[in-house]
Amino acid sequence: MEFNRGDIVIVNLYPKKGDEVGKIRPAVIISGNDENSIYIITSFN
Repeated sequence: MEFNRGDIVIVNLYPKKGDEVGKIRPAVIISGNDENSIYIITSFN
């Protein structure tokens, strides 16, 4: 599956930490297209 910057995808926000709400939610891809083709998972903290 190919993802591009600006795509809207459904993500599973489990496992949650502390008081965070863990749900399945829509999210926008903000990483660049070059990174999306190299990395399977990108994490932002």
